[in-house]
Amino acid sequence: MSNSNSRNTLSDSDILILMCLAPFAVPLVIALVPGWWGNSLTWLVEHKILVAASESPLFTFPGQIGGVDLPRLVIVIAVLLAAVACGFSALRALHERRIDRRLASGDRL
Repeated sequence: MSNSNSRNTLSDSDILILMCLAPFAVPLVIALVPGWWGNSLTWLVEHKILVAASESPLFTFPGQIGGVDLPRLVIVIAVLLAAVACGFSALRALHERRIDRRLASGDRL
């Protein structure tokens, strides 16, 4: 149960947002730091998360180190769809929270 009266605690929807965004935020930070892009791609190819550029992937990342083939592309699309669904869910929860706050203060919709 979430505690809507305390400003220092995380609500259930806040925790859900963090759980949905954390797996995407960490790789994004790694990709944006200069010098880590090539090392990150090399590590992903070595651990078979990405396909090596020599194996003719469907999509190759900048740097020509690796890319994604069809099975990995399906997984990427599924993850992106899940992220979009989590985002819409979080926005809906935020909107409902704002409506509840307005109704609690005596405002009429």
